[in-house]
Amino acid sequence: MKIAYISSAFLTDSELPLLQEMIRQGADVFYFLQMSDSSRQATIVNVRSMKPEGGVFSAAEYPDLASLSAFVPLDRIFVVNLPKPTDFHWQSFRAVWALYRMLRSGGFDVIHVTSPLRYGSFLLYLLRRRMVMTMHDPLPHSGDRNRMNRLHRWMAFRCVRNFIVLSESLREEFIRVCGLQHKRVFVSRMGVFSHLQLTVGAPMQLPERFVLFAGSINPHKGIRYLCEALSHVAEPVNLVIAGRGKFDFDIQPYLASGRIQLINRFVTDEELKTLMTKSLFVCCPYKDATQSGVVLSAFALGKPVLATRVGALAEEISEGRHGLLVDPCDSHALADGISQMLQPGCLEQMSAAIQEDFSVGERSWQHIAAQTLQIYQNVKA
Repeated sequence: MKIAYISSAFLTDSELPLLQEMIRQGADVFYFLQMSDSSRQATIVNVRSMKPEGGVFSAAEYPDLASLSAFVPLDRIFVVNLPKPTDFHWQSFRAVWALYRMLRSGGFDVIHVTSPLRYGSFLLYLLRRRMVMTMHDPLPHSGDRNRMNRLHRWMAFRCVRNFIVLSESLREEFIRVCGLQHKRVFVSRMGVFSHLQLTVGAPMQLPERFVLFAGSINPHKGIRYLCEALSHVAEPVNLVIAGRGKFDFDIQPYLASGRIQLINRFVTDEELKTLMTKSLFVCCPYKDATQSGVVLSAFALGKPVLATRVGALAEEISEGRHGLLVDPCDSHALADGISQMLQPGCLEQMSAAIQEDFSVGERSWQHIAAQTLQIYQNVKA
């Protein structure tokens, strides 16, 4: 089976282990990485400069992508180079047209896209008969409910027949809200972001004992409640917030307490490895969510997670075994959770359970890849 897998740099940490395992299981996979100036530094990808012209190029022409060969051979990776910030620029059209021609003439059995296409890429919907789409956010985050996002989703639901969601708990609501057929919505999941196990950490100045928030800084992440929670925790522990974005509240009074360290910029994988390895555990205090790549990054390194009971996080985190779950938007509940996680022996037991559960069985990449290939067979039927 020949597969074109089209995605963006924001998802490489969750997708390269999947593609690697599908290739091991005999699939003929080609990876098309859509890259713009806003996505050239994200997760595994850290490209310092892009080509000035739009088009589709071999990954071998981007020296900063050489590390991806640890998962997928570079001759199977192509960069869809989008050098201009608007989809209506002729260079963007040139890149999309080049991708369309490659997909149309490439003899692909399945074309897998990982989010609703932007309006500048609607041309690709002409290939929809062979298309399957993963909905990482089957129901949009509270901060993403805008007119453009609604247009992209509306077009996807009109053009694509087959969808994959990464949570059983969200499948029924997705089908109901979007008016889809049950037989056209498949369920898979994500495994741990195993590239972090191979990454060498970077030297960083960090507190001796700290819990970690890592990821983009957005209103739906609930960081305010985590900052409030720290003031209610009696144990001597600090908080490190690492990620790029703007706060929806005034964080300065919390920084003045001396218990919070802020790294407000793009965090490389090497730095993320150090942050997670040295942290006591990871916090995900989200107000709303679907699944979380931060959780699976932490689990790759055996780190327990304290998270809120939203979206599919309860499917990712077995409460009491991999971490704890608390109600969202509740700083006192977060504070109690932090104190419970710091009880003697708790973190060690959770870490051992994480390493056991995600290496074999239904949570392993081997099982997830086989499941994905079976979905492709069903899509073709």
